[in-house]
Amino acid sequence: KLGKELARYAAKGELGQLSIFMSSATDPYQGLERRWRLSRACLDRFLEMPPGLLVLQTRSPFVQDDLARLAALGSRGWLNFTLETDLDDVRRTVTPRCPAIGRRVETIRRARQAGLNVQVTVSPCLPYSSPAQFGALLLSLGQRVIVDSYTSGDGLHGKRTAATAIPALYESQAWGNWRSEDAARALYAWLSSRAGERIGWSQAGFTELVAAQWPNGNNNRQ
Repeated sequence: KLGKELARYAAKGELGQLSIFMSSATDPYQGLERRWRLSRACLDRFLEMPPGLLVLQTRSPFVQDDLARLAALGSRGWLNFTLETDLDDVRRTVTPRCPAIGRRVETIRRARQAGLNVQVTVSPCLPYSSPAQFGALLLSLGQRVIVDSYTSGDGLHGKRTAATAIPALYESQAWGNWRSEDAARALYAWLSSRAGERIGWSQAGFTELVAAQWPNGNNNRQ
């Protein structure tokens, strides 16, 4: 089905204006990916018929299996890699089943070594060491960095997050008000003062990558 959709855009001469975010619903590198290789199959189709821009979003070290495929897309391919904090105890508290911070950092470094375009996404921003310490790490990892918060980033100004365990978790850990964007804004300000246009905020930051690919706005987003 993916091949047919790409062929349809190609037949209309619109494949080069197509931008694809992989994926908005779930991480494409779940544990079963190494058994079924569905994301790899998608990448193979994209290599056969490259869209104008493919952005692959993950936090999984399993993406290392396909770095060569992503790199082969050249400027048309970007890896968005999630790194919400530099503190692994925070990661264990909020997302205990997600990959450790050290493994993620190593994955990003290997992606850069493989020649990939990498955008690190601090989404949502969790409690971290300090703007300078976390910020320096982020700048050493990605060509671009996006900072987001629960309030700006959950699509409903925090209403979705309010219905989860996050508010109680923040209270139990004495992390302050989960709705506050102060820490995220402080990190964003530190990064912006040093890297300017390489830094983005929330949804606007994500769309800046598309805008940079098509400065005249001539694209189809999927």
